[in-house]
Amino acid sequence: MAAGLARTGHPQAAARLIDGVLAAARAFDHRLPELWGGATRANTPTPSPTRPPADHKPGRRRPSP
Repeated sequence: MAAGLARTGHPQAAARLIDGVLAAARAFDHRLPELWGGATRANTPTPSPTRPPADHKPGRRRPSP
């Protein structure tokens, strides 16, 4: 995503995205969850993981019909 932003003339947005992901990685001990969000950086000092929907089981897929 950051590469696409930079390639289409938005280098500042790409840098901001990369900075945000790296900051989140530090907050999660460099083990990013699948989902996180829900609050702006001003509302919380560190990001918090967002629980996936109850029916979502990572790594488990429905069999193909």
